[in-house]
Amino acid sequence: MKVIFRTDASPIVGYGHLMRCRVLANALIDLGVACVMVGPPPSERTEADAGVFDAWLEQSEWSTAGDDARTLAALANKYGCGVAVLDDYRVDLDYQKVMLEAGLKWLQFDTFADQKMLADWVLSANAAARHERYEPLRERSETLFLLGPKYALLRSEFIEWKPRHRFSENVQKILLTFGGGDDRGATLFCLTALTHVWESIEAVVLLRSSSPHLMAIHDWVSKNQGLRINIRVDEPEIARRMNEADLALIAGGMTTFEVASMGLPAIILQIADNQALNSRAWDELGAAKFMGSLENVKGDDLRQSVQLLIEDSAQRRSMSEVGKSLVDGLGSKRVANILMNKEMPEES
Repeated sequence: MKVIFRTDASPIVGYGHLMRCRVLANALIDLGVACVMVGPPPSERTEADAGVFDAWLEQSEWSTAGDDARTLAALANKYGCGVAVLDDYRVDLDYQKVMLEAGLKWLQFDTFADQKMLADWVLSANAAARHERYEPLRERSETLFLLGPKYALLRSEFIEWKPRHRFSENVQKILLTFGGGDDRGATLFCLTALTHVWESIEAVVLLRSSSPHLMAIHDWVSKNQGLRINIRVDEPEIARRMNEADLALIAGGMTTFEVASMGLPAIILQIADNQALNSRAWDELGAAKFMGSLENVKGDDLRQSVQLLIEDSAQRRSMSEVGKSLVDGLGSKRVANILMNKEMPEES
């Protein structure tokens, strides 16, 4: 059995898509399943990828959904792949119809629950994902919905570090991380709004070398000497840094599942439209505090929310326990077993 992955290669959203495809591919490799990657350029391929993907095929061009689907179906046939994984927001009903006609079984990632579904498996780890939202989208009785945080695809480091988590009554470190792409200015906004906090509490800031705001952040830090700010670029041990922190300021994407698994209380600032439902749901579940969309958040409101959580250890402890209970870190293994018919999904 081989599985072919098709994911977005764009610099804005491609990083998160590629990351979770890698995680699922690793889980499939553990089951003896070979994988093929279609989409990202060779520059995104790492040494580790060489041991996971038998082939890495760049396909950044996109003419129409139908054409892309036909190309993918042809590649699946060429490489002997019987199952496909689609992690691309551009996949629509036309794309799905081609996949169905080609006789391919496929897993489709979804966020918005806003179109009809023909896939064999539909995966949405979104904290707001519920069967009542997805059932009206069902077009085939065979479709299985994999919904909720228990299907979050996390790297193995989070499983390794989760048992080491120890809750702290006092906040000594606050982690700032807003994903692997463009943070839309969220990091600099938080650093500036919380200037006085960094006089006594350390800020650990995770950034990628490709961040468009990296120079501006370094410039701000250099102009604010004496503050306790630790900038870490291309940090290889994200779970370790989360384990060391007592509170986090994050975006509403994949990081929400990571901090939840680590029991790290968080304040979420939404930096993209596709994060709204997920961010709000974490707040409603009691695992995080949602501030709203970044452009609507005022510095004074952020300062107040951070200070309240610093002073309220009982609320932080509750957030920590809720998060750990919702994300066990085994989502990739769970999904891989389902794709290989070794496990049936549980209804969310």
